[in-house]
Formats: sequence, C-alpha cells, structure tokens
Amino acid sequence: MSAQFAMMLHSHFYLGGEVEAGELETPGSNVAGGFLVIGGEGSSHFGSLAVEVATGSRSLRYRLGAKDVVDTIVEPRVRAYLWLNSQVTLGAAAGATLGDLGWMVGAYVGVHSNLFDVFGPPQ
Repeated sequence: MSAQFAMMLHSHFYLGGEVEAGELETPGSNVAGGFLVIGGEGSSHFGSLAVEVATGSRSLRYRLGAKDVVDTIVEPRVRAYLWLNSQVTLGAAAGATLGDLGWMVGAYVGVHSNLFDVFGPPQ
C-alpha cells in the first residue's frame, strides 16, 4: 500500500509526502517507508504527465525477529493519469531507485480535492 499527498507550489510544480507499507512474500516480513516528493507536471483537460523525485527512508524486515535493513532512497519517477470525472483520475507510475536498489511500476486511482485540479470556481 502506498499513499501520496501533494499540493501545487507554483504553476506546474508540486511538493508532497508519501508513505508505503506492506508485507513481502515471507510470513513476518515487511516494508515501510516515508518520502518527500517534488515534481513537475504538464496537464490538460484529458489528463497529466509528470516527472518527480521521491527521497526518504525505507525499512525492510526479511523475516520475523530479523534486524531491520534501513536505506536512504532517491527514486526518479514518471507518472501519467487520465480524468475519469471532475475529481477522480486513473493513472500509472514507474520509477527506479538509484544505487541499484530496485524499480517500481504501478497503477492507481487518484482523488482530487479541486474539480479538475483547478483552483477557484469552475469556468
């Protein structure tokens, strides 16, 4: 599970935070992380394309009773989404952790607090 909360800084740039948590294949194993995310986004009334960098800390426990392995993460990513309605998007993201720690790809549903992510009254 991963959740990201972001807010627009200026024009097409955004800043946010992200948390992740989950279980690995082995019972008793898990992963948890917290990240600062900064990115730039180009959008239209169809959707959006963004590039971002997430940086923070990720902790892995490979089995119950094992010592946690904690790494500092820098992960460049690309992200795209399409508007399903005025507040919901369907998207995909892909990225690679620098230092050969792995890669990620995923799909997500986004919920936006502003209609079509626009500030102020609808036009």
